[in-house]
Amino acid sequence: MTDPRPALEAIGQSAPTSKSTSPTRRWQLARVDAPDADWKGARAELSKLARDAVARAGEMPSDDLAKRAATLAG
Repeated sequence: MTDPRPALEAIGQSAPTSKSTSPTRRWQLARVDAPDADWKGARAELSKLARDAVARAGEMPSDDLAKRAATLAG
């Protein structure tokens, strides 16, 4: 695996208003903290969880917040 520090330096040079740098910065910092961890697998799993949550939320009526919360928590 390549060293994530150059990516962090490049991110630091990007515009501070860029919303896309925040998740990127977090992933690169995680790679510094745990260089041998399966960060690609973790990213894929978290992306799947997020997609599933969005799909479930879209299937529920928007007027029943308690049901929505319970379903998403499940």
